[in-house]
Amino acid sequence: MFHCVSSDRGRVVGGLPDVVTIMEEKSLSLTCTVWGEPTPEVTWFKNEQEVTSTEHTRVTFDGGKFASLVINKVTPDDSGKYSINVRNKYGGEFVEITVSVYRHGEQIPEPKLG
Repeated sequence: MFHCVSSDRGRVVGGLPDVVTIMEEKSLSLTCTVWGEPTPEVTWFKNEQEVTSTEHTRVTFDGGKFASLVINKVTPDDSGKYSINVRNKYGGEFVEITVSVYRHGEQIPEPKLG
């Protein structure tokens, strides 16, 4: 008997923007709701390198539902392409977010699309 399990794959069900523009020294919080049965694993990346919790960056996954990446006092070095990979044994999803950090007094950069 064939059982269709595609609806059970890990996925992001909402909450993430495509582009974030933020002034330096502010806190950046990327939070989304994830879904999957069994509970998916969540991994964050910056420029394709895995992000782990440090004093500057906090990665949390609460109750198997709410995934967050929080960066305290962002600097221009925090600009880049972030992504979240949500995955369980049935498959997963990869969502990208472009983060642009600008300095006090600078013009807000136009988001680069594409």
